[in-house]
Amino acid sequence: MQNCWVSKEHVHYAMDAISEIKVLKYFEKYLDAGYYPYCKTSGKDYPARIGEVTQTVINNDIAAVEESITYATKQKIKKLLMVIAENIPLKLNIRQLSASLESTRDQTLKMPYWLEKQPYAFY
Repeated sequence: MQNCWVSKEHVHYAMDAISEIKVLKYFEKYLDAGYYPYCKTSGKDYPARIGEVTQTVINNDIAAVEESITYATKQKIKKLLMVIAENIPLKLNIRQLSASLESTRDQTLKMPYWLEKQPYAFY
């Protein structure tokens, strides 16, 4: 995964921005629409677009890098993302997560790594 570059002066830039832009005015829309670059172009189809990207990453991108991934493992990765999305903030317990995914501990620990190896998909 590529590291995101953050300016050492990010606080200064953020303070300048919020002094000129009333960010709370846009906060509800942000929570609803998210922050992915294509949220502006997808409009109300944004959730479907997120689903399409997720399906592509799991079914094609990860499978291309990890040839040993089976259909069942792809389904478990999808379930992992669903569990994470439904449990924010996530209190991670690998044993319980593995049980809910019907997966081994080792395989459960590998799943986030496989997602992380996709450099462009979720950034």
